[in-house]
Amino acid sequence: MKEVNEAQNWVFQLANAFLFLSYASRDLLMLRVVLMLAGFCFVMWGSVVLTKVAIDTIVWNSIFCIINAARAAELAWQRRPVKFEREEHEHVYREVFEPVGIARLQ
Repeated sequence: MKEVNEAQNWVFQLANAFLFLSYASRDLLMLRVVLMLAGFCFVMWGSVVLTKVAIDTIVWNSIFCIINAARAAELAWQRRPVKFEREEHEHVYREVFEPVGIARLQ
């Protein structure tokens, strides 16, 4: 059976495919999520696939995953719809802001 080079492993290739998708992304939230997935694949590759565990690959990509997860959560929080608790606020929104195209998303 032919031995596969560590750089030809499917986890490494999947990580690079996620990087490719991140370059093609126009949405910032999607960019963060895809980069987080790429970093996770690189962590798996550095810890499971390589014959010698690559601590630097694991540490750096773990840090990148944490940063991207935090920023993705922040972006998702900012995109939540605004809910008005009082009917007067809802009325003001419908009469003043909605007609000029201001969305409820922050």
